[in-house]
Amino acid sequence: MSEPVPLCDLKKTPPRWMSCPESHLLFSSLRKAGGEGRFVGGCVRDALLGEISDDIDICTNLTPEVVMSALSSANIRVIPTGLKHGTVTAIIGEYKYEITTLRVDVETDGRHATVSFTENWREDAARRDFTINALYLTEQGELHDYFGGQQDLQSGVVRFIGDADARIEEDRLRVLRYFRFFARFGEGLPDDNAVKACSKAAFQLGQLSKERITQEFMRLLETERSLEAILLMAKTDVLWSILPGEISSKCYENLISLSVGSDAMQRLSVLFKGNKDWAKNIPTYLRLSRRTEKRLQAMCAEDLPLTLSLAGQRASVYRLGVETFMDRLLLAWSKGAEDEICLQYLDLAKNWEIPTFPVSGRDLIDKGHQPGKMLGELLAKLDAIWIESDFQMTKRDLLARL
Repeated sequence: MSEPVPLCDLKKTPPRWMSCPESHLLFSSLRKAGGEGRFVGGCVRDALLGEISDDIDICTNLTPEVVMSALSSANIRVIPTGLKHGTVTAIIGEYKYEITTLRVDVETDGRHATVSFTENWREDAARRDFTINALYLTEQGELHDYFGGQQDLQSGVVRFIGDADARIEEDRLRVLRYFRFFARFGEGLPDDNAVKACSKAAFQLGQLSKERITQEFMRLLETERSLEAILLMAKTDVLWSILPGEISSKCYENLISLSVGSDAMQRLSVLFKGNKDWAKNIPTYLRLSRRTEKRLQAMCAEDLPLTLSLAGQRASVYRLGVETFMDRLLLAWSKGAEDEICLQYLDLAKNWEIPTFPVSGRDLIDKGHQPGKMLGELLAKLDAIWIESDFQMTKRDLLARL
């Protein structure tokens, strides 16, 4: 059994956002309106682990309209970002606070809920997903924990609040969130009830938007224990329901064990072994930006030859660009390429300054060539000659070849 994770004493070592003047102004404004505010969720959880979160969420027992009035009276900029769900955003200096009224779910369609407001803190906590996300912190550092979230955080247990099936029925995205949180906070074996509930709901994940699936899965790939979570997703059919295809846990393990870091896109490619047909079909499963799609397809288009001379390596970096060269190198490395060769390629990619082709279209026009397609073809031929010379030929040398 793993050792308990030590938690910070937030009274002794409060994060700056807890004790800063901006937060004090916000909380005093809520008090003047007859209400109370508490920090909640991820910012509290992360602070207990000694991490600083950029997302500062606050719960209050005041209605959104009263909150907006109270903040406006204190000359705080406030934006009605989600009044229907009880959320407004307050901006004070460098801080942005998401302030939500205590609420309970009236009904849900499996993704979006109709809510009613309450003044009961425990009821608000009961509608949240995991125990480690239902932690409330007062401005003075008093921690309110209704479902054992502190103990779960210490033990590395990601556990649904109450009935796991019911929590997932309320919001099916919680299946993917479970695996992401397990990858980030989990220690040892996963919670059995959570895994069973996620497995039962796997066939329903196709109803989620590609945007939300993409967001959750790419964030999971960035975590330290992503492989364990992915294997668990595969075992429960959750992975297949969102990203069908043959995966290689061995290649993925090789990649994340390298001394050189890797990003989520490289990990996604390696997980599916750089399959170029799969990469072309990625829009079927995930909603990536056009640039990211192109990067993934370029990464998987063909293997990087690992028998190139130094001049050949430079030519490859020049033609592909550093990003694609590095992507293909890590893909080859994950498949078992020799460390010595890959380290040489890596050193070149990081330290070689790519030269600029010395000839322009204007140079050729000045030599009497007409603008148009033929001019582009001629430039391409000179570029190939320049590469063949290992980038040694000067503009004068190249123009002499005309």
